[in-house]
Amino acid sequence: MSASILVVDDEPQIRRVLRTVLRAHGHQVTQAECGAAALRQLEGGMPDLLLLDLGLPDMEGALVIQRLRETSAVPILGLATRGDCGAARRSLEAGGDDILGKPFATGELLQRIAAVLATRRAIEAPLAYDGFAVDLATRSLTRDGAAVAAQPEDVTLLAALAVRRGAVMTDEQLIRAAWGNGSRLDLRLAVHRLRAILERDPLRPTHLLTEAGIGYRLVEQGSKAGAGSPQGAGRLRA
Repeated sequence: MSASILVVDDEPQIRRVLRTVLRAHGHQVTQAECGAAALRQLEGGMPDLLLLDLGLPDMEGALVIQRLRETSAVPILGLATRGDCGAARRSLEAGGDDILGKPFATGELLQRIAAVLATRRAIEAPLAYDGFAVDLATRSLTRDGAAVAAQPEDVTLLAALAVRRGAVMTDEQLIRAAWGNGSRLDLRLAVHRLRAILERDPLRPTHLLTEAGIGYRLVEQGSKAGAGSPQGAGRLRA
């Protein structure tokens, strides 16, 4: 589906490559060379998606996101140097939708863009995953209509991941979603319990994936996992 995309990167060559690739796949592309220029440009109207380099010379990507989130819910896909978990984590905490490590393949970029856009468009729809149904009102879980034994906090955690399917969420975001004020041990135990429910082999997960140093990601069939993670499987809609 065609989308209007603002590409923010300080390197002209990268902007040219991204513009060529995105336009070739039907997207409308505008560009900005720094965070300040992007914020000025966005005052005139929001695109469908912001493709934001997190290593801009004038301001950190997380600050750009934080300022945007004061007035806008525009979807934001951050581009981070692989291994820079700090920048990725800060950007997600500021309100970014997902992070893609550089360098990346064209197919992976297009897939992440599609996933972020689809998630935002469907965020209010009922949640279902590979035969599982999540009832947020009662914090209960069923599979093919039959009740599945699960702790309420685990269901809330699954719902938070499902709403942002394909996108990484930080430990802190997930802890707040499930407990409000919990610990990383609570999160690890909940992930262990969810994998026992969701995975064919909980020791080799293909649905609920770990993003080292950042958090977790719930993937759907055919989607790419983050750097260093196995490829996902399953069917997820929201």
